[in-house]
Amino acid sequence: MSEHVWREHASAFALGALDPDERDAFEAHLETCEECRAAVAEHARALDRLAPAVPEITPPSALKGRVLGAIGAEGDSEQADVVPMASRRGAGSRMARLSPWLAAAGFGFAIWAGLAYRGELERADALTADLA
Repeated sequence: MSEHVWREHASAFALGALDPDERDAFEAHLETCEECRAAVAEHARALDRLAPAVPEITPPSALKGRVLGAIGAEGDSEQADVVPMASRRGAGSRMARLSPWLAAAGFGFAIWAGLAYRGELERADALTADLA
C-alpha cells in the first residue's frame, strides 16, 4: 500500500468526524480514488461489526463541563480574561481540529474492544470444547 495523503481521512470520514470543508474535499477525492473508497468501505464494515459489541453508556453529566473546561484551559494562557468556552469566538473551529483525533482514538478503542471481545469468545469456545 502506498503512502497516500488522503488515506488518513478514511477512518474519520467513516465515523462522520471530518469538518465540513474536509468532508467536501474528501468526497470529491473519493470520486476518483479507488484506494480511498476501499479504505472507507473497510472502516465502515469494521464499525458495523463493532457497534453491537460496544455497550451504550450515558456519561456523567459533569463530564461535558470538565471536557469543555479542559479544552478552554488551553486558550486561557492566550487570553487575559476567561470567557466560557461556548461563548468564545472560534471555539467551534478548535473542536473541529480536535474531532479527527477524537475519532481516531475512538476508532482505535473500538478495534481494540472488538478484538478483545472476539478473543474472549474464542477462549470461551475452546473451554466449552475442552469440557465436552
